[in-house]
Amino acid sequence: DFPSHGTQKSPLPTPTSSPHLTPLAPFSANSSLSHLISQTMLPRSVRALTIALSAFIIATTIASISGVTPDVQKASIGSAYAALSLLAVTFALGPLSVLRTRRYPVSTVLRRDCGIASALLALLHTIIGLRVHMKGNIARYFLPSSTHLQRSDILFLSANHLGLISALVLAALLFLSNDWSLRKLGSTKWKRWQRSAYFAGAFAIVHGAFYQIVENRRVALVALFAAMIAVVVFLQLFARSRRLKNSLQR
Repeated sequence: DFPSHGTQKSPLPTPTSSPHLTPLAPFSANSSLSHLISQTMLPRSVRALTIALSAFIIATTIASISGVTPDVQKASIGSAYAALSLLAVTFALGPLSVLRTRRYPVSTVLRRDCGIASALLALLHTIIGLRVHMKGNIARYFLPSSTHLQRSDILFLSANHLGLISALVLAALLFLSNDWSLRKLGSTKWKRWQRSAYFAGAFAIVHGAFYQIVENRRVALVALFAAMIAVVVFLQLFARSRRLKNSLQR
């Protein structure tokens, strides 16, 4: 179950195929547990609507305070922060379940749906972002225009390459997150592939950090960006230390 921290294996049997394994199902890889939890949570349509509304509010709020004028740039920044916010929630829910010492993490289904939304928003951000600079000349986002590169050019090109890698990894995870892929790869290998979302998240963070510099973002946006990362990193490290401590006490 990716990403999971401190969650214990369910005593329920795990079937090899389940209708509950939907896109980015690593966020609820244990289908029997997912079914059990889904009975006590809001219908998925309501969860999806709530997540979509939250993402819209985040995107429009960030766009309104971004201080940029072009609408396409506002949409790019707004979608970026919405995607990052949902990714942060996705990575935070696992550690939070450790802190609450839950055997059956209620966050499993929510984590899956937040993961789906964050991946889709990241892909949307990629499409929009390629229209912001260089008059839409996509090649200029990845290839230098001259041999004499300034610091800003290096940051710009590096940020775009890292962002593209992150988007491709997330796209692959969406493609692999289904019953057929789970059966074809097997549980162990499938989960290993799904954990590559950590790399996508790391690349996205560096991509975002470089763009804070390249576009000289407002202090409020930089502070929000840093705060989200700091909270998630703290929760991840704390959960890992708690899990290590528990394993040593056994």
